[in-house]
Amino acid sequence: MKPVKKILTALDFSEHSQVTLEHATHWARLVGAELVVISVINQRDVDAIQTANRYVDIPEMDDYVDKLRQGREEMLDQCASDSVCQGLSLQLLAPVGLPSREILKAIKETGCDLVVMGTQGHGAVSGALFGSVATRVVRRSPVPVMVVPMAVAA
Repeated sequence: MKPVKKILTALDFSEHSQVTLEHATHWARLVGAELVVISVINQRDVDAIQTANRYVDIPEMDDYVDKLRQGREEMLDQCASDSVCQGLSLQLLAPVGLPSREILKAIKETGCDLVVMGTQGHGAVSGALFGSVATRVVRRSPVPVMVVPMAVAA
């Protein structure tokens, strides 16, 4: 088994993100790994706002992605200053794109050995959906993926 030197954790800043971050930092400390924290700005959200802007002129829409990225980077900076992250080597990423694709791309580009991510369990129907981002990452990841179920937060 390959030693874990770098862990990627994907956060969406929902209420479950803190639990996911705690698991990722625990494992990073346990194995002495660097932590890469990624929070993807969903391209579909950007596209939806841009489509709406065609029908309702909102002057500040030109800066929308920049403002989204700045806000996401501020949340990542707050995450980095959280006591749970103290003492860890961190890399923060806030790309725009489809979440599963950006996470998979980051795994390869950063050389991560393990992924820690949460999932939104929505009952039996979610067997097909199981947090579609988590499902896609689990199926396509070249490295092990640890999924933190929402029930852990309860």
